Amino acid sequence: MLLPRAERLHFGRGAQLGPFKTELARCRPNGVSRVEPLGTSAISRQQLEFRVRDAERCRVQNVGRCPLLHNGLEVSEAVLGNGDLLQLGRQLLFVCRARFEVASSAPSAHPSFPFGWADAHGLVGESPSMWRLRRQIAFAAARHGHVLVHGASGVGKELVARALHESSSRKAAALVSRSAATLPEALIDAELFGNARNYPNPGMAERPGLIGAADGSSLFLDEIGELPQSAQAHLLRALDNGEYQRLGESHTRLSSFRLLAATNRSPEELKHDFRARFALRIEVPALSQRPEDIPLLIRHALRRAALRHDELALGMFPDRDPSHEPVLPLPWVRDWMSGKYPGNIRELESNLWRAIESAEVGPAPARETASERPGPVQPETLTPQRIQTVLDQHFGIVDHAFRALGLSSRFVLLRLIKKHGLTLNRTGARGAQGLK
Repeated sequence: MLLPRAERLHFGRGAQLGPFKTELARCRPNGVSRVEPLGTSAISRQQLEFRVRDAERCRVQNVGRCPLLHNGLEVSEAVLGNGDLLQLGRQLLFVCRARFEVASSAPSAHPSFPFGWADAHGLVGESPSMWRLRRQIAFAAARHGHVLVHGASGVGKELVARALHESSSRKAAALVSRSAATLPEALIDAELFGNARNYPNPGMAERPGLIGAADGSSLFLDEIGELPQSAQAHLLRALDNGEYQRLGESHTRLSSFRLLAATNRSPEELKHDFRARFALRIEVPALSQRPEDIPLLIRHALRRAALRHDELALGMFPDRDPSHEPVLPLPWVRDWMSGKYPGNIRELESNLWRAIESAEVGPAPARETASERPGPVQPETLTPQRIQTVLDQHFGIVDHAFRALGLSSRFVLLRLIKKHGLTLNRTGARGAQGLK
């Protein structure tokens, strides 16, 4: 929802809000595309009124019938700050962010991938931080210098390194990768530069080493900060002009390789002359810098797992179809967006699976014989309140709720939801509106 500076702005259902309306939109560096007006009757035609003074001050007042929650607490009005969560009942969830235009002339600024989905390199996010990262990748990939990728643990540095290689002129050759933390200290030079046959011991096979194997390609060394400074010094000549020597050989060799190094340490901790060889540096943003991307990352993790036929993940999609929007209750998403993630994306995904497992996996029911098994519950005996309660208890997952209610099929439950006018606020396409 775009909120330009204005004395008064209105938001609600439909398009008849007058000249001071604000709308839902998809924002990208190459432009803004409007989203169709909301059609759900749970939101009033005039639901919210905003008064925007500047990027730091915005007051919102609820003038409609749908309850308004500010950071999880129901209010009639509130002053919004950067990072606050604004929720309209069970319909929509917003995170408030001061956004500025992200101008870019890079090819990646004119994307072909759908809004909110992973791009061609598997990077997910529509925040300014992510578009800035894509612009940096495009800039570095078009050049020939070595690249240092740095950022906290779990932010996706390896994904960025692979995107750099796949966007470069070296993409036809396979990326050579190794974690520097796994190189035995006594064998670092042999691993990096290789060795001649029968050296240092008779019977030893000839090895090209990582630098030789990466000739014409890129060498990705993860955890480069774990490489001893003596080994960093040994790499300087190879980084300058590609010259290196295999152990046991007296002549030099040449390798046209590009080093992509990653570290979760400060670049200042690297040996100063080694660090100077990285003219191109990319800092990968932490999750705390782009909380608006959290729902997109959750959806991507679920879809990726569902495509691998993970049963827990498949259960989060209507009709078990990963092409649909996943079933995510807004309270879950609100809790995830307000959480702290020192481990970044890796920790977010770990929390996601723990939450799904605790909700989905329970003790196996006792086995019943056909004569002991009760028949299906008659739909007319269920009150609307009972149906809604069970839906909420099962996070809106129809496939689980109809069984808990004792109904014969999910289609009986769907008919009851329609008959009683119960909103699909936690399931199906409408429940996913808050995630788009």
